[in-house]
Amino acid sequence: MIVRRGIPLVLALLVLGSTLGSLCAVRSSTAVFSSSGTTGVRAAADRIQEWLHVYSQGSDPDGLTGYATRRGSSPAVPAATGRDETIAVHLGGFTGTADVTVNRVVTIQAVPSFPVTGITQITARAYLVADPASGRQPISGCGFAPVGGTQRRNPVNLRAGQKQQMNLRLRLRGLTLGTLYEPRVQIVVTYSGMTVTYYRYELPVKIWYGSGPGPD
Repeated sequence: MIVRRGIPLVLALLVLGSTLGSLCAVRSSTAVFSSSGTTGVRAAADRIQEWLHVYSQGSDPDGLTGYATRRGSSPAVPAATGRDETIAVHLGGFTGTADVTVNRVVTIQAVPSFPVTGITQITARAYLVADPASGRQPISGCGFAPVGGTQRRNPVNLRAGQKQQMNLRLRLRGLTLGTLYEPRVQIVVTYSGMTVTYYRYELPVKIWYGSGPGPD
């Protein structure tokens, strides 16, 4: 009886050790991953930077300007800072109830050469996550366009080295004055034949409903 009871215990310990090892492997990565998502597939513990980069004006390797600025800031400063997994966005202050378009919040660019042989393009798709405190979603639309464009295509296919900008549409109606909303934009990357994994950036976005640039 002792031997028979010990076998399940040993097996349980082995499974637990394997599970904890997997969790630690994912958490040690520099990119943001999820074990599940709207795509219905699990995340891989690889670097998303091997496939796609996200740039702000300050980190743009091409020196591109004209990025969205933080509304109400004086002097005007770009709304986005950082690059890749360190990107953070503060769109500043908004009043009124009319919808607002904010173009070129960040840019995304596929790497010059993909790390998997035979892959000629990747797909980038944006998902929106509501403000956790209020449950409200002030971002009503998110998509991509060629640099200088105003479209919001979602998803988009990118060839190696191709660059596009991310454009947002804000819905202000129903927001509470004097409130800082903090929704998020997830950028999920997949490619043809990729059936069990995906890569993801998660961009925190701050939107102040009130006058001035809003609190940090």
